[in-house]
Amino acid sequence: MVNETLYSIIFLDNERNPIPNCYFELTINGHVITGQANNYGEVQFNRQLVESTPTEYKELNLTFWNEKFPKTEHSTTDSFVWPEGKTSIKALMPDTYIINTRSILNEDDEPQEYQRAYYLVRKGDTWSGLEAKLGINKVEALMFHNRMKYSDQLVEGTKLYYPLGFRTKKEKTEKGEKTNSSSTKQQRSQENGKPIEVASKRGGCFCYRDFTVEEIKKIIYQLRDFEPNVKRTLGYSLFSAKNCNIPNSEATYENFTKELNIAMKKYDIDTCLRKIHFLAQCYHESAHFSTSQELGSLEYLRGKSYYPYIGRGLIQLTHSGERIGEIGYKQYFEYIGKNNYKTDYSLLNRDLHFAVDASGYFWKRGKLLSAGNLLGARYPNSRGVKVNYQKTKVSTHTTIDINLVADDDNIYQVTFLINGGLNGIKERISYVNELKRAFNYEINHINK
Repeated sequence: MVNETLYSIIFLDNERNPIPNCYFELTINGHVITGQANNYGEVQFNRQLVESTPTEYKELNLTFWNEKFPKTEHSTTDSFVWPEGKTSIKALMPDTYIINTRSILNEDDEPQEYQRAYYLVRKGDTWSGLEAKLGINKVEALMFHNRMKYSDQLVEGTKLYYPLGFRTKKEKTEKGEKTNSSSTKQQRSQENGKPIEVASKRGGCFCYRDFTVEEIKKIIYQLRDFEPNVKRTLGYSLFSAKNCNIPNSEATYENFTKELNIAMKKYDIDTCLRKIHFLAQCYHESAHFSTSQELGSLEYLRGKSYYPYIGRGLIQLTHSGERIGEIGYKQYFEYIGKNNYKTDYSLLNRDLHFAVDASGYFWKRGKLLSAGNLLGARYPNSRGVKVNYQKTKVSTHTTIDINLVADDDNIYQVTFLINGGLNGIKERISYVNELKRAFNYEINHINK
């Protein structure tokens, strides 16, 4: 078996959709490399080619284009260095002729025609706090463009500029429709009349777009139909187990779709493969989307060494996080700006938003790893290769973005990181395969 460490760049148009087979020029300290991206708008490089080291600084520029976006002076990105701790970055095609990115309000005395959006650092701001407030994508863009690292302190009053063409502006819609920055339309639930957000279907694969309610229904119905015994017990209900305290009024497909879309956007679960692996693990860990708490009698759970910090959420967050060598409730509650984890730990089993959000948190940054830069895969991927995955250093611990392992389609390694072993591996593999069928993954990706 072969070890390899590859970094990738994904080229996106100004709607954040991949640009298949686009041409590119990557300039590294004045040396130009030319080529063409693959069907998914992605190109891979050897890590040593693009990453700066203590002895060699590498300044990068990217130019990319295709027939729809011809090569012009606007096709080149600002100069940058490869972000520390990242194995994959996204290059966004600027809004070439009109760059108005003012959805994050600048200071009141800023000229109205000012055309670069920025975030003004406030007292007490931290990177983890900004991730919770702005979303990980925006924070990554700020770090990337301002050449900062997670370990850098934020200084009050500093302007952190977004890259040219970074789209944060709310989209105009037809009269009477309300939207937010995720380009979702606000509709009313037929069940309870409450406002819900449903993404407009764009067709094709599920990369870089929201799910619709009907799509999530179809996916879960297919998973239930796949296992007749599960269907016989649960039907098509959501979070109906006796130990689950999510209210029936909230346990609807509409709310679940909304929360999945929010979490997937926040934690970069944005491609078909990432969504497939995330949903497969959540489906298994939550007993087929029937509960958001670890199963077992009260007597059984009280016998756990980590009680009352038992598994909660879809991917079940466990342990207090107070002891050396463990991450759990304490770190997650700090991440969402709360300090009451000792008294309100049941939040993740009664609020659908936090049950889903905590799962995205664990997927992106909640797995505790030893210090170091690379995680050597314990299990090979489907190509028989054991890949070295880039670790991430956050303010409290060293972790890994499981998206990277999902990109590698390594179900064994994903399961090991989620479960700590391979419990239920046969079921997890079957869910990945069934989700690939539900996503029409082979036609949308493999045979493209």
